[in-house]
Amino acid sequence: LIEVGTADKACWGCDTWTGEESHGALLAFRSVLANVLADKVDAGYFSLPDAFEVAGNIMSANAAALYRAGSQAPGRREPQQGFPVSGTASNP
Repeated sequence: LIEVGTADKACWGCDTWTGEESHGALLAFRSVLANVLADKVDAGYFSLPDAFEVAGNIMSANAAALYRAGSQAPGRREPQQGFPVSGTASNP
């Protein structure tokens, strides 16, 4: 999803029975997301600020926008056309 430009539509969620399982799923997803985004930063696909923005959007802001939590989804910026904005062939 990140590479095809739909990271602004991805949301984290889990389907577990207990709070402990939900917490474990959250920790696992955070680890995977951090590793994937770190690899993208190292490869020049994202700048570090872009990677933090993508992580924040996937972890909370996209869901807030989807479910219209509050009048504005806090912290979420609409991606500009061609996102990510740096480090790609289409947006040098």
